Amino acid sequence: MPKRKHSFCTGYYYHIYNRGNNKQAIFYEQADYYRFYQTLFYYRFRNLPTKLSDFIRLNSKIKNALVGSNFHCYDQKTSLICYALMPNHFHLLVTQHFQNGISDYLREATDSYTRFFNTKHRRDGSLFQGRFKSVLLESDEQLLHLSRYIHLNPVTSGVLAYEKLEEYPWTSMQEYSNLTVGICKKDLILSRFSGVAEYKNFVLSRAAYQKTLVSLKKLTLE
Repeated sequence: MPKRKHSFCTGYYYHIYNRGNNKQAIFYEQADYYRFYQTLFYYRFRNLPTKLSDFIRLNSKIKNALVGSNFHCYDQKTSLICYALMPNHFHLLVTQHFQNGISDYLREATDSYTRFFNTKHRRDGSLFQGRFKSVLLESDEQLLHLSRYIHLNPVTSGVLAYEKLEEYPWTSMQEYSNLTVGICKKDLILSRFSGVAEYKNFVLSRAAYQKTLVSLKKLTLE
């Protein structure tokens, strides 16, 4: 991945986006989505004992000896706030805790997934369209509206009907709706609401969402 022209600031929040090279699909089947999800989980951490492809092949006893049950012995270089994985692109809302955290995270995750995808589907070359795009979020309002934009992406991309949004397995909306354990730091968003129900209403309110499209334009990168 080419070096970026700017650095990310620790403690700030960014919208990260990339799509397949020439807008091609980056996920062919459910197992592909799951593998990318695994890279998003694994490469958040610093000084990992091995690359993901080798770690997956280890037996459970060795895995537990290396990382314990919850990776608590490893610092996180980034926190993922929310995400959406779509057939030919992805969106992330992230922050870094160390210098170069976001750049290293995206490089490691996308390089790992590209190797997996190319080997599995017998292809060569770049999978993603150059550098990932990024936008700095400058207010709490942008943070909240972008979380909604990301969670609504399966609908706005035409992947499924609005009424079935919470059934889509490859966004963090299910983590937020059901408070399931996942890979996202949900409290940053949910602390702005009285509870999960209010946040769900915020996301699922089509009328309210449409009013934010103009202000979101510079944040969406599309």
